[in-house]
Amino acid sequence: MEIMLEDEEKPGMKPPRTTTVMVFLAVFATVLSWLSCYAIPNALVAADVLKPFAHEGATDPRPRWMGTAFVIIFIASGLIGMFLGWMSRRQLRKIDSTADAEDKPSVIDAI
Repeated sequence: MEIMLEDEEKPGMKPPRTTTVMVFLAVFATVLSWLSCYAIPNALVAADVLKPFAHEGATDPRPRWMGTAFVIIFIASGLIGMFLGWMSRRQLRKIDSTADAEDKPSVIDAI
């Protein structure tokens, strides 16, 4: 029997699975790295802003650029997501502690 954990803010909804989030993050990093390493340079070559990459005997640097960009974007996006989640949890704990403090009677209320 599987225990269903529900999202506290949205009853009846489960939080997203880690694998789903990682797949979306990988797709995002792949698309962004392809755009920055292939689409934009190809458009700049077509506009005669850059020289063509494939010279005789030279290797195309774009696959290495794409791999490097993918890793950087994937890690940076993950770190930003973790930081924002930490900030959100921290802020929610602060709000909860303020609400709890308002519920407790103070010394002045007892007099």
